[in-house]
Amino acid sequence: MEYGVLSPKEGLTAARLASGRALNHAPDLAESLTSAALVRQMALDWNAAETEFKAAIAAHPGYGMARQRFALFLSWMGRWDESRRQMKTALALGRHSPVIAASAAWIEYYQGSFQEAAKAARTALSQHPGFTSAEIPRLTGHGRLRAQSPARRLRGKEGKIWSRVRRAAAASVRRMESER
Repeated sequence: MEYGVLSPKEGLTAARLASGRALNHAPDLAESLTSAALVRQMALDWNAAETEFKAAIAAHPGYGMARQRFALFLSWMGRWDESRRQMKTALALGRHSPVIAASAAWIEYYQGSFQEAAKAARTALSQHPGFTSAEIPRLTGHGRLRAQSPARRLRGKEGKIWSRVRRAAAASVRRMESER
């Protein structure tokens, strides 16, 4: 899927349909339940999302991606201790997953623990060199992005997208700092 091809409303509608089909086909499968939870999360149906994440984990406690996504969800809710516990379990289960490793950095970043985010991102990048999702939290230092960005190393559309992400992240950091 390419960014900007579907409107958020169209994307959410398509995701709901796909998630519904997955649940009809395999209602007890952790992957189906995790997808349903993500759709609920994007639809801002927080209680239903949490219920679906917990059902996914209950269906398959060893499915690291369910725990990783639940940890990110909990960080959105500001439930940092729970988020970190879920992420710790996800990291243990998904030792070879670059997505899980980078998510540990993002959780610290969302909390505003920029030095911890940078440390977790460096760990993720040492395990999964070049995994772009870990670059943004790595570039943080005391809440500011450094001038050198991954966008400079990337070419084409991906470089433009990450350049926009970097600018948006920097603006978000400045906004958070001004609210302190």
